[in-house]
Amino acid sequence: MALSESFLRWEEQHLKQLEPQAVENVRQRVQEEVRQQVQGERQEIALNLLRKNLPLDTIAEATGLEIAQLQQLRSQLNP
Repeated sequence: MALSESFLRWEEQHLKQLEPQAVENVRQRVQEEVRQQVQGERQEIALNLLRKNLPLDTIAEATGLEIAQLQQLRSQLNP
């Protein structure tokens, strides 16, 4: 019985130590997913603006994307 109680105490202590790490890992994964979603939305907006033939500097200002990124997206529209 003493072994079981000591194991439970050890396990409880171990889980308390792991919990903050697990929370931080989840937080980082969520942040990365949100960042990727936002980037994808910016690119989709940029593609729509490129289809309307707006100037690259205007699109860059509106989306926060770099001119080089916009040129790459434009090349995808006109293979």
